Amino acid sequence: MFKYIKISLFFAFLSIVTTGCFFTKYHQTAYYDLEVVPVKLNTASEVRVSEFENESGTGSRIRIRTGKYRIVDAGYSKWVQSPGELLGRCLRKSFAGNFKNDAPDCFVSGTLTEFEVELDKMQFVMSGFYNVRYEKKQLNRKFNIAVPIKEKTPVEYARAASQAVNELGRKIAVEINQILKK
Repeated sequence: MFKYIKISLFFAFLSIVTTGCFFTKYHQTAYYDLEVVPVKLNTASEVRVSEFENESGTGSRIRIRTGKYRIVDAGYSKWVQSPGELLGRCLRKSFAGNFKNDAPDCFVSGTLTEFEVELDKMQFVMSGFYNVRYEKKQLNRKFNIAVPIKEKTPVEYARAASQAVNELGRKIAVEINQILKK
């Protein structure tokens, strides 16, 4: 009886030891944030940006589309926040310099439908919808921004994503300037 238990324990130990989980190299997760460029408005305004609703299917992992139907992640590379949170925070930072006491409030909200690297086209794509409100005026717009990537690295993906977010900030600033002028 003990012989069978010893043999069973030996093979159980042997199967555990020979599995890859004990011998794989540890990989530290790298987190990536976006570089934000301040946006200047023609008129002082407090721009209140809400977190964008994230319908892109992307979590905090950097998402890479390798073909029409295949999506992978960038291994141990992640965004510091989910794309909707990241976009909202970056836009708030880009408009922060326009605040003055008693300035009119503009509200920006939106939905993110795509936030990914398209490897077959060597570009980063960000698309969705945004809404700008000021008093009773409201604008709804669709955006689709594609930024070329030069190499297949997470740092390059973050650079391209930063460029896309900053371009969106400039587009929203144009809308805010128009709505405040009316």
